[in-house]
Amino acid sequence: RQAVAIDPRFGDAWAGLAIGQRYPVLGPNLRLSDPREVRAAAGRALALDPKNADARLALIANYPLFSRWLERETQLRAFLADHPDSALGNLLLCQILAEAGRFDDGLVAARRVVEIEPEQKFGWIMQMWALTNAGRHHEADLAFEEARKRWPRDPRLWFVGQELLSQSKRYAEAVAYLRDTTRRPAAIPVALLDSVIRLKEAVATGRGIDEVRNTA
Repeated sequence: RQAVAIDPRFGDAWAGLAIGQRYPVLGPNLRLSDPREVRAAAGRALALDPKNADARLALIANYPLFSRWLERETQLRAFLADHPDSALGNLLLCQILAEAGRFDDGLVAARRVVEIEPEQKFGWIMQMWALTNAGRHHEADLAFEEARKRWPRDPRLWFVGQELLSQSKRYAEAVAYLRDTTRRPAAIPVALLDSVIRLKEAVATGRGIDEVRNTA
């Protein structure tokens, strides 16, 4: 916003604003963007430079995505034909394919993200998500351990770890993982942790599942 205020004809700044408005807040306090703001900023960027990659991507990533997966996939593949090294473009393609249940296809895009930007955490997470949902649990575990070397105390990655165990029905291991204080990030709320542990224990033992679900 400061950049476009200083120079309203700086196309890259308008494109950056469009991308920023599409992804304003990630994490526990997720906030969704206003699609109109994204379109307005991207439109200004494309008026100044019709080939601006970030502005094109912001429009493709704009809401709604639900029930428009084929349309968005077609647009993204056209975009990636021109910009194959766009980590964010490949990440979005993985998301769309995985949400449509095409996990093996999504995995190709996720691995491309990691190849382009090894320090892009969400690329590793999407890779693990795709592998797990494709039933390739051993590979998901290997990817998780590699990511943990890079971000050993990351809260989001820690949460993904217990999800990998749960989705492969290793509930007892998930409980042990959750109780392991040596690997647990300090930022994890105790109340949330307790409810998740009780649910995993109930699933692992087959006792009290309904009761825990009602109180968790």
